[in-house]
Amino acid sequence: MAAELPLRYNRHMFHVIFRRDHMKQRKRNMLRTVSAAAAAVLLTQTNCFPVFSKPHSAAAASASGFHVSNQGSGANADAVIRGSGARIEHDSTLNSDVLNLSGKAFGAGWLQLPAWFSEKCANGFSFSMRFRLDADAENYTRLFQFATVPLGTGNTNGYNSPDLSMDLNDGTLFRTSVFAGSGSTTANDDAHRSIFTVSAEKDTAWHQLTVTYSPDGAVYHLDGNPLSITAGSGADALIPSCQNLFGEGLLNGYIYNAIGHSLYTDHDLMGSVDDIALYDYPLTPAQMKDLPDDAAYLYTFEADTLSVGISGGQEEGAAPDGTPLLSVPELQTVSPDGTLVTKFWTSGGGSFYYSTEKNGDTVILPSKLGLVTTTENLSAGFSTDAPDASRTEHDETYSMPCGKHVTIRDHYNELSFPLVKGDSILTVILRVYDDGIGVRYALNHGASIKEETTQVMFPGNCTFWGNWPNATYEWDMVELPKDRSNETSSTYSCPYTGVIADHYWVTVTEANVFNEPNPYCAGALQFLGNYHSLRFKGGVKVEGISMNGSFHTPWRAVVIGDSLDQMASSDLVLNLNPPSVLTDTSWVKPGKVAWSWWSSGGDSPVEYHMQKEYIDFAAENGWDYVCVDFGWALWDDSGAKIKELCDYGAEKGIGIWLWYGVNNKGHSGYKDSQGNPAYPYYSLLDQATIKREFERISALGVKGVKVDYYESDTQETMQQMYWCMDIAAQNKLMVLFHGCTLPRGESRTYPNIVSYEAVNGSEYYKWFEAPSLANRVSYTFTRNVAGSADFTPTGLPIYGIAATAGFALADVVTIESGVQHFAQSVYTYEGSPALILLNDVPVAWDDMHVIDGRPMAFNVTARRSGADWYIGASTLAARTVSFRLSELIGEDDSLYNAYIFADNADGSALDLRVLTGLTKDDTISEKLLKNGGFVIKLTKNNMNLTTPYSNYKSYEAELAKIGNNAVITTGKDAKYCSNAGFVGYIGGSNNGSVTFENVEAPADGEYTLRIYYLSGEPRSLKIDANGQFAAQLDGCYANRNDWKGIRAASVTVKLKAGTNSIRLYNNSGTAPSIDRIALALPADDLLYGDLDGNQKIDARDLTMLKQELFGADTFHPASDFNRDGKVTEADARSMMQFLTRSART
Repeated sequence: MAAELPLRYNRHMFHVIFRRDHMKQRKRNMLRTVSAAAAAVLLTQTNCFPVFSKPHSAAAASASGFHVSNQGSGANADAVIRGSGARIEHDSTLNSDVLNLSGKAFGAGWLQLPAWFSEKCANGFSFSMRFRLDADAENYTRLFQFATVPLGTGNTNGYNSPDLSMDLNDGTLFRTSVFAGSGSTTANDDAHRSIFTVSAEKDTAWHQLTVTYSPDGAVYHLDGNPLSITAGSGADALIPSCQNLFGEGLLNGYIYNAIGHSLYTDHDLMGSVDDIALYDYPLTPAQMKDLPDDAAYLYTFEADTLSVGISGGQEEGAAPDGTPLLSVPELQTVSPDGTLVTKFWTSGGGSFYYSTEKNGDTVILPSKLGLVTTTENLSAGFSTDAPDASRTEHDETYSMPCGKHVTIRDHYNELSFPLVKGDSILTVILRVYDDGIGVRYALNHGASIKEETTQVMFPGNCTFWGNWPNATYEWDMVELPKDRSNETSSTYSCPYTGVIADHYWVTVTEANVFNEPNPYCAGALQFLGNYHSLRFKGGVKVEGISMNGSFHTPWRAVVIGDSLDQMASSDLVLNLNPPSVLTDTSWVKPGKVAWSWWSSGGDSPVEYHMQKEYIDFAAENGWDYVCVDFGWALWDDSGAKIKELCDYGAEKGIGIWLWYGVNNKGHSGYKDSQGNPAYPYYSLLDQATIKREFERISALGVKGVKVDYYESDTQETMQQMYWCMDIAAQNKLMVLFHGCTLPRGESRTYPNIVSYEAVNGSEYYKWFEAPSLANRVSYTFTRNVAGSADFTPTGLPIYGIAATAGFALADVVTIESGVQHFAQSVYTYEGSPALILLNDVPVAWDDMHVIDGRPMAFNVTARRSGADWYIGASTLAARTVSFRLSELIGEDDSLYNAYIFADNADGSALDLRVLTGLTKDDTISEKLLKNGGFVIKLTKNNMNLTTPYSNYKSYEAELAKIGNNAVITTGKDAKYCSNAGFVGYIGGSNNGSVTFENVEAPADGEYTLRIYYLSGEPRSLKIDANGQFAAQLDGCYANRNDWKGIRAASVTVKLKAGTNSIRLYNNSGTAPSIDRIALALPADDLLYGDLDGNQKIDARDLTMLKQELFGADTFHPASDFNRDGKVTEADARSMMQFLTRSART
C-alpha cells in the first residue's frame, strides 16, 4: 500500500474529471428493454399480469420499483430502485440522468444491486461510482455497502457483520471497512476485520470513486487520484482481511449489495449517484485513472435503461378469525421451481399476514406476523402501503460430513421488507424454497420480548403428530385430533408434523437458534383454539427473552412436501442456517460407536478395566469410536488413563469420546481422586470450564464429547450450547448433544456437531417400556426432519419390548444419526447375526427415499451410500411391503444382489436370504410380522457375511444342565444377555454349577473357549473339560455392583473329537453368573458346508441348505454343518455366521 499513499486529499486541490462521452456511448450501444423472458419471470413471481412501461422523461416522481438494466458485459441482472425518496433527475453538470436519493430515513431511497460477485472475481475486482453529496448529508450514511446478511438486519451490538463499505463517518474523513466473513458475524481478530479512514471529506461536488479489492489489499481512488489511508490497527488489518476474504472463498457470500443504504439501520444517503460499475478483475492504477469500457456490471439512469412492473390483481381475503384482509401483490414470492407461492396481506389495523400455496392449493391460511415487546406492539399499527422490499435469489451447493445428504443444494428466493413504527424498524425476512418456507424478524434495537404473534394456521382437513414439551424432548407422540380432540390452548414441542387433505405433508419447526454468540431462545408451539392453528412462543423453562442491541429471531420454518418422501427428505432446516465457520472439517468424521453405559444395570459410573476390550471390539468389527460415559473423571489419575485409552485406540484406528454433564446436579456426590465433585467441577456450565476441559482432553487425544443434561430452551442454555460447540471446534472436538433441545440446523454452521439426542431413545428401555414402537416407526417423518437423532439403537431385540429382531435392526437405517451409538453390550453383539449388518451399514448418506409409510403406523425408508441402497422397514400391524428396484436405482441396467435380513417365523431371530441378478424391473416383496421389520442391502457387489466371531459356536447356559442349587434367571433382569437368560448362584454355599454336555469339536486338540458372565464384584470361575480341570478365571467382574451387565473372557481347553462336556463352577467361593459359552472352531472346518462344491462357503450354500430344510427328503452330506449327525435349523444358523469368509479377503 505504500506506493498508493499520496498527499492528503483536499477538496480544494482538484477538479472533477468527467468521462461522460464514454459512458454515453456505452449507454447508446447497450440499451435494452425488458424481454419477453424477463416478463415471464416476473409473471411467475407475482402470479399477476404485470404491465411494463418505460418512463417517458426524467420525472420528479418517485422511481421506487424501477428496474435498472445492466449495461455491462456480465449477467442480465437488474438493479432495483428502492424507497419513495428515490427519483430520476437530469443533472446539468453531467448533462445526464442520475439517481437522486433524499436520505433522512432508513429506506427513504437507495439502489439495490444484484448478487454480482462471480467466480471471475476470485483474484480481485474493482468498483466505481459517481456521487454528489447534499450539504445536509448525514454522518455515517453509506456510499456503498456489500454484505452477507439482508440490508437493514445487522444483528450484532458491535456492528460486526461481514461487509465491504464506505460511509461519511462523523463528517470528517470518510470511513471504510473490510470485514471478511460469512453469516452474520465476523471473526473478532486482526485477520478478518479492518476499519479505517481515507483522505476524503464531504463536499457538494461530483466525484468519481473507484476502489480495487484483491488479496494484496484495497486501493482507493477519488477522481483518478489515490487516497491515503490513515495509520492504525484497523489499517494494519487491511491486507490480512483481504487475504482471507479471497483466500477463504468468502466473497461470493456477499450477496446483499446497495448504494446509499445500510446493512444496519442508519439513514440512507442524501445526494445523487450515477454510473455504478463493477469490474470482475482488479484494475491497475492507470486504469483507475481512466476507466476501461469492459465493466461486467454498469448501471446508468438514462430513460431507456429503466423499466417498471406495475402489479395488479389485489385480492380480498380473511384471516381464520374473520379479520378482513387485502393482499399486497408486490410482496408475493415464489419458490425457484414455481410450485410454492407465499402471499402477504394487510388488515385495517395495520397488521401483516402471510399465506402459502402449493400447486395452487392453500397449505397455510393467512397467518399473522409480528412481535410484542415490553414497550411496544410490533404486530399492528403499521402503514398498509406496500413497503419497499429487497429480493435475492440464492443458489449454492455445500457439503456436510453426515446427515440425510452429504451434498446439499441451498436454493431459495428471499424477500425482505421493513415495517416502520416510530423509531422501530421490524424487518420481515422470508425465504421460499421448493420444499418449504422460513420467516424471521430483525429489529433495529434491543428489546425484551413479551410475546411473538407469528402464526402458522393450517386448514382444518388435516392430521398432526406431536406432543407436549419436556426439558429433553423425550416423549411418546400422539395423533391429533384422534388422541386429544379437546385441546384448544396446549403447547406442543417442535417438530410438529402433519398431513393436509391427506396429500401435503408439513413439519413446523425452527432454524438458526444457537449458532451465534448472542442467541435467542428455542421455541415451542401454542394452539390457538385448535390443533392446526399455531403460534410460536418460548420453549421449555423460558420465562423471558431479552436481546441487547439490534437482533434477529430464529427462522420460523415450515417444511412442505407433495409427499411424505419430499417432506422427510428435506434439508430446509439446515439450509436456513449460516454456512460453516470452519475452514477445515477433515477431522470431523461420523462413525459407529461402542458404548458400555446402556448395557450396565444402572446409572453407576463406568469403569476403566473394560474400555480396552470395547476398543478391541470396535477395531475388530470396523467401527470407529468408543464412548466412555459418566464416571471416567472419577478414576484415579484419570488424565493418564484417558491418554492411555486414546493411544491404545489410535494404534487400532479407534477414537475416544468422553461424556460430560452440564446441569447434572445428581452427580454432585461423586468425587474424583483430588476431591473435586463431578458436579459442578466437571460440568460445562461456563466458558472457563469448557475451555479448561476441552483444551485438556484434546491434548490427551480425545476425538469427541458427548455433552448431557442441558434440559432447557432458555437463552442461557442456548449460550452454553454455543460455547460448547465453538470451543470444541477450536480444539478439533466433535460434539454430540444429549439431554438437550431439538436440532435446528446449527450443524451447518458448526459441522463438528454430529448429532443430538432430543429423542425418546432406547436409553429408556433400561427402566421402562417406552419409547413406544409407534414412536420408532415415526422418527424418519418427525424428529429426523429437524436433524440427526441419536436414538442409540441396539439393533437387537430387547426383552419386554414387542419389537421383533427385524424391527430392531431396521432402526439403524430408518433413524439417521451422524454417530450411531450401538447401545447393547459388545459381548452381546459377539456372535449375533445382526452384527453382520451393523458392521456394514454406513452412518453418512448420499440420498434417501421414503418408499412408503405413515407416522405411528409403518415406515419403509431407503438410504443410499455410494451405489448401495439400504432399505429399513418396520411396522406395527402385519403387512406386505413391495417395491420396484427402479424406484431406487432408476434406469441403471446393472445387476444387483439383495441381502435380506428379515424376521424368522416368530420374530425372535433374523433370517438371511439372498436374491441375486436383480434388475431395475424386478420387484421385492416382503411380508412383515406384527411389530416386525427387515433391512435389505441392495448392491452390485457381494456383501461380507462374516464377523470376527463367525467361527464361534455358542451354547446358552439356561439350556444347559443346572447343578445343585444354581438358578436360571430370565426376563428383564437378563435383558442384556444373548437370549435374555442366565444361570446364577454358581459356587458358594449352594455349590451350584452349569454343565454344557453337547459341545462339539471337529477333532482332538486345543480350542479357545469364550465365557460370557455377569458379576458386580471380582469373582473366580473354574472350568472342567470332560471331567478334568482345564482352567480358572480370576477377577471376573464388569461394573462394580452391577449384576446385569455382561463381560467375557477366553481360556484354552483341550477337547476330543465329537461331543464334549464343559462344566463351570467354583468350589472355593462364589462364581459369576453365566450367560453362555462359545467355542472357536478351526478355520478349515468352515468348508464343511460347501453344498455346491465350489470349494468355498458362500450365500448360495446357505440358500441351498435352507431349501433342503424347507422340504427335502434327503440332505447333501455337507449340510451337517455342525457335524452332530443331523441337519437342522442350527446348521443354517451356524452357516450364516461362517459364510463367505473368502469374500473378506
